Amino acid sequence: MNRDRDYEEREYGLYWYSGLWRILRPILVGITVLVLVIGISMTVWNKLYGSFVAPVDPEDTREYTFEVGSGESLNRVATNLEDAGLIRSRSVFKYYCDFAGMSQKIQVGSYAIRKDMSMNEIAELLTTGDGNPLVRNITLIPGETIEEFAARLVKNGVFESSDAFLAACKDGKTFREYYYIDDVLTSGHPEERKYVLEGYLAPNTYEVYVTATEEDIIRKLLSQTETAFTVENQERADELNLTMDQVMTLASLIEKEAKESDFPKVSAVFHNRLKEGMKLESDRSEERL
Repeated sequence: MNRDRDYEEREYGLYWYSGLWRILRPILVGITVLVLVIGISMTVWNKLYGSFVAPVDPEDTREYTFEVGSGESLNRVATNLEDAGLIRSRSVFKYYCDFAGMSQKIQVGSYAIRKDMSMNEIAELLTTGDGNPLVRNITLIPGETIEEFAARLVKNGVFESSDAFLAACKDGKTFREYYYIDDVLTSGHPEERKYVLEGYLAPNTYEVYVTATEEDIIRKLLSQTETAFTVENQERADELNLTMDQVMTLASLIEKEAKESDFPKVSAVFHNRLKEGMKLESDRSEERL
């Protein structure tokens, strides 16, 4: 009787342990698989992080100058960063910026970047615009004189003094390669002009480097004038028996004499007076035609 009871108890115990094992077995298998997956994932991540994402040199705290130029694409910036040894992979940097919505936010400027910075830190730096700007905008307002323009350049911190700018505009000889300036210097009575370049600096808004010199800025404006005065304009001037200098002077007089809506009317009056050999009778009678 006791043997039967002992047998039943052993059988019950084995059944109980068997049931418990059936419950624990998938749990233990799941935990084991999870540990393996985490271990493999961590190994792969560490490998990828070390190869593509991690700082190039965690021990290097020196600052390296990196410049983002005007109009540079994200791909160009990423390539330049990799070439400078500041990131490990231009492709990963580009994909990260695209994914994080930073691709259109990188700012032009000169930045101090360390090799112990992470890819994320570098991306954040380039998109906050904390670098020193490489370019600035300058505007020559229509009708503004050279002296007024020069004074505003000084006021806006482009130059410390207007002396060199005004001297270059007054003399004009540095810019003889522009045919219309050479014409003025050759036969346009330069000795009677306060500034040889007056009227030849095209009004517009320009993007120039912060390191641009007075000569650099003048050349940029003169080049715009050359672009604006097309072949068709020159042919029309020839038909009217006017030189480019005379056209530019006449345009300046019209601009000073009337509002933009009245330009055609005033222009017609001036041209009629020229045909009749009459004086223009402009408020700026000192201008020469």
